[in-house]
Amino acid sequence: MPAKSHRELMAMLERELKFIEEGGYARSGRRSWRPPSFFLDSPLCLNGNPAQPPRPCAECHLMAFVPPQHSHEPIPCHYIPLTPQGDTVHSVEGWADQQELEEKVKQWLKETIQKLAEEANLPPASESPNAKERR
Repeated sequence: MPAKSHRELMAMLERELKFIEEGGYARSGRRSWRPPSFFLDSPLCLNGNPAQPPRPCAECHLMAFVPPQHSHEPIPCHYIPLTPQGDTVHSVEGWADQQELEEKVKQWLKETIQKLAEEANLPPASESPNAKERR
């Protein structure tokens, strides 16, 4: 993956991490008739604005992390493996509370940002301007 793609993905994931750390899902009023849904109710979701025509999930940057066998699921980003054991938003929702799921997603975001930085030979996430804003 080119360094530019790594930077774009890192920036996207850093925005998502910041959104979560600032209580984004806890205060999300996008769909008040159901609990907030990770990634789906994120400002990063291509279909987050109901006033805009829907776009295919295939256009989302998160698809880079979705295993191919789950790319045609209704919410493919819920099948991103968050842990080495293969936990996903979809699987964890069945047994964990919102806080535990949030911790798994945050840990995945941090690890993935770090991995992308290493692959692209970029400064560690802790040295990036966005990381300093999160402190």
